[in-house]
Amino acid sequence: MAEALPHLTAMVAAEVHDVTDPTLGWCDSQIEFEFTLDLLLDGLERLRR
Repeated sequence: MAEALPHLTAMVAAEVHDVTDPTLGWCDSQIEFEFTLDLLLDGLERLRR
């Protein structure tokens, strides 16, 4: 994967998550993460139709 997506791999490798910290790296909060996930799932659903 690192060869195909070097920037994404580096970004993920640089991020360390603390299980007690509610923020998810580049997202500001759980709500922002959930919004983005919903947006992606809605887009995939539209493509499936």
